[in-house]
Amino acid sequence: MAAGLTMEWDQLERLRDFLSSASRPNLRPPPAKRARSRSTATGAISAIDLGLLAALDQIGPYGAGHTEPLFALANVQVCYSKLVKTIMCASRWRTHAAPASAASPSAP
Repeated sequence: MAAGLTMEWDQLERLRDFLSSASRPNLRPPPAKRARSRSTATGAISAIDLGLLAALDQIGPYGAGHTEPLFALANVQVCYSKLVKTIMCASRWRTHAAPASAASPSAP
């Protein structure tokens, strides 16, 4: 099922407050165990290029029964993000080196 909504930006916070209060009685506390990731794949940001984006575009359209892929990227921080019009987000990312393992053996 899908739905659309058109509204003024200055009403967004009011809608969020309404939906939060209306849904609160039906929400359950999170499970004690760690939830599984909903990502399609994990990897490094260096794996994303125009070829991958073109391939993902070709296997669409996405919707019910054919969900849009969601990627989890390790050691990435969003350092800039801006909404462009109403459908796109311009962003800049930077990568961080993975932390050194604390379990590395020392020489005798």
